[in-house]
Amino acid sequence: MHGIKWQEILDAVKGSNHKNIINTIKEELKAKHRDTYTEWEASQFNINYPFPFKVGCINNRCTLLHIATYYDLKDMVNALLAVENIDVNAIDRDKVTPLHRAAGNGNADIVKALLEKKAEVNVVDSIYGATPLHWAAGGGNAKIVKALFAKGAEINAVDQGGETPLHYAAENDRKRAVRALLKREANPLLKNNYGKIPRDLAKRSSIRHILDRSEKETPRELMIYACCVTVVLLAVLTAPVILNKDIAIEVIPSVLIFFVITALVVGVIRYKMLQRVPSTRVDEVQIEEGRNPERISIV
Repeated sequence: MHGIKWQEILDAVKGSNHKNIINTIKEELKAKHRDTYTEWEASQFNINYPFPFKVGCINNRCTLLHIATYYDLKDMVNALLAVENIDVNAIDRDKVTPLHRAAGNGNADIVKALLEKKAEVNVVDSIYGATPLHWAAGGGNAKIVKALFAKGAEINAVDQGGETPLHYAAENDRKRAVRALLKREANPLLKNNYGKIPRDLAKRSSIRHILDRSEKETPRELMIYACCVTVVLLAVLTAPVILNKDIAIEVIPSVLIFFVITALVVGVIRYKMLQRVPSTRVDEVQIEEGRNPERISIV
């Protein structure tokens, strides 16, 4: 069962008519891997059946959609997505979804097709607690980074090691992904569990320079934002007081001072909150200290 040569099966699929892809897979499995075919048949040919999948360092069980995505087979992916009851968010044994795989492989067309079918963008795997955006950042495809962000991906999501997609992009020297993330307000000052910011992980001087410049701009941008919040809050608080004719004139200065102090305190608190690490940490996922810089493309 575990000796399925998926590459041979998929080579046969490539020559099939779009509508006959599923039938071709059935025929190939029936002829070459009867035991697996029988099990699939027993599930009434469930389109989300977890097939054994062993290739390279991967030894897993996953759906046909995972397998098609792994091999970048756009036509097969589209054929599967057209099947009734297909689970676009199906997970394999490592809780990896087809969107994780497509994002890591850098296949923008498949990512687009999955997103159109409402693929979940903030789901995390059980390997590193990484989202599809982490995988895309590690893979370096800026177009996919943009597409995921447009669908609501958390730009500063952290994995179990405390790393954001920007850490992944910097660590794997993905300059375009770094730029795309920073343009969408990724925070370059967030530290991972080992106290490292993205710049500390970058190997190329050009990427370190980009991150260094962004680090200097970020505190200023946060302060400007906090000041704007303070001004707006102050205006909201003081306007009713100034316009209220029933309040004694001599009381107004004291009230205004109170509101100014309140607004400043809120502004400072907001500034501090913006500097903190945002959500999407998955505590139950274990992470090894030794990191494989190419992990996203081979998981």
